[in-house]
Amino acid sequence: MVGKLVVIAGEVRRPAIYELRDEKPLLDLVRVAGGFAPSAWKQRVLVERLEGNASRVVLDASVEELEKGKATVDLSDGDIVRVFPILPVDVNGITLEGNVYRPGSTSSSPG
Repeated sequence: MVGKLVVIAGEVRRPAIYELRDEKPLLDLVRVAGGFAPSAWKQRVLVERLEGNASRVVLDASVEELEKGKATVDLSDGDIVRVFPILPVDVNGITLEGNVYRPGSTSSSPG
């Protein structure tokens, strides 16, 4: 007999479909999936849940709030958990393009 099935996708080390034996919190599923990838954006983890086979509900969670115990998300059968990547924005960087000898990104410092 198959237990509760939950999908975790995105920036975790082992994204997959997992079978849960007991009621498990969201952070336990992340640990089973090998933890967050270095590129994971932990400010928002999205949980998509089916409500009575009639509608889909979206729950947002912050890893910081989950770790501090300020919020809890228990997983249900059929949940889809999505962990998004950080945005590819360079901090203190300049991109050289066009008619230059060596195009590409380089660092910038004040002054």
